Amino acid sequence: MRRRAGRKRGFGLGYVIALLCTFPVHLASAVFGVSSPKTSGWYHLYVLLVAGIAPFLFRTAWNEPERRKIITTFAFAVGLAGLSLAV
Repeated sequence: MRRRAGRKRGFGLGYVIALLCTFPVHLASAVFGVSSPKTSGWYHLYVLLVAGIAPFLFRTAWNEPERRKIITTFAFAVGLAGLSLAV
């Protein structure tokens, strides 16, 4: 599943999740002066929210609503977002 960004460029769900789980967190850490945002419960909630919302940006790839494809997409999103908690 890819979204187009111009004629030849595109990005996938993994890129969106990785970007949303790192850049805003570091930005908030710098703005609020928090040395380790991963210890906060808000960070865990934010990552779970990213994992739940990001697949909807790619819902046009669900031409036929196959339950298996949708479940796999959300499982990938939760797994990748969870990996960002561990790293």
